[in-house]
Amino acid sequence: MNIYVGNLPQGTTEAELESLFTSCGSVRGVDVVVNSRSGEQLGYAFVIMSSEEEGERVIETLNGREWNGKTLAISKANRPGGQRISSLKRRRKFR
Repeated sequence: MNIYVGNLPQGTTEAELESLFTSCGSVRGVDVVVNSRSGEQLGYAFVIMSSEEEGERVIETLNGREWNGKTLAISKANRPGGQRISSLKRRRKFR
């Protein structure tokens, strides 16, 4: 299951999120989203859990929990398979 994680503190690493989410099950992947031009974190990430049950456990356990001074906003993600459009290599050519 693909999980959206919002309201992240600046400087959050993928390793920190993986460690946090491992308490609820097996983590298949973590992607902290950054601005492609500046490299600045945008305050959200996606975490892929190994099963729907683990994903539901994450949402029930961690949504609304305070972590590193911020209250996490966690829900089922809307993007397919945890892939960003940029990772699908979709590019437009400008004239």
